[in-house]
Amino acid sequence: MTSPQTLLKAWNLHPKKQLGQNFLSDPNMAGAIVKKAGITADDVVLEIGAGLGSLTRPLAKKARKVIAVESRLSLQVKNAPSSSWAMSPTTYRPRSW
Repeated sequence: MTSPQTLLKAWNLHPKKQLGQNFLSDPNMAGAIVKKAGITADDVVLEIGAGLGSLTRPLAKKARKVIAVESRLSLQVKNAPSSSWAMSPTTYRPRSW
């Protein structure tokens, strides 16, 4: 997992303090979260605030489908699904945001 600091710097992005943004940087923690949640290949997961995709990718490896919602367009564009993902999540931008 590329560190959030590296990605944010490379993409010239800055966390928005008013949104309380924090980015998961430990791949072991992401795996532990997915394991603790008991995600299976039958599950459809809704992830709110997908950010840089640090949790989205491990979720996509376990779940049947991940719907990742991110309100910041700058993060949506940078975090577009790629062919290297085990299962590409779908990203939606809510119209009201």
